[in-house]
Amino acid sequence: MKLATLLAIATGKRVFGIWNIFLSNTKMNNDIVIRLPKTKNSNKNILNHFLIIIIYFEKKLCPIATFLEYLELTKDFREDTDQVFVSYEVKKIGKPISKDRLSKWIRLYLEKANIFLNPHSIRANMFKQGALANIPS
Repeated sequence: MKLATLLAIATGKRVFGIWNIFLSNTKMNNDIVIRLPKTKNSNKNILNHFLIIIIYFEKKLCPIATFLEYLELTKDFREDTDQVFVSYEVKKIGKPISKDRLSKWIRLYLEKANIFLNPHSIRANMFKQGALANIPS
């Protein structure tokens, strides 16, 4: 839940974009570069869509540290899936989760922090909060 929420906040991507991250399309160095698959609304003039996640020095809020920790925690029960987000439920352990499940994870994690937004509004709200805090876009 934490990784999905941090990626939603850090990237401004919709749930589908976060759900559509595959390990084979991910390169990790000091930052993480993810090649996103084309979607039906992708610009035809852009060959590849890349998502670059940079390091944040406060480890608890760093998407890269959380990403690496998540991969380490899920490596033992991750089945033959290339998708990043896998289920930890007993009956579905290690299997890829649905977009709806990922959306629910994000919503529940935000509610734990007393932030009552649905995942669909995170994108717009992050830009709004950044503008209110005088953070350049």
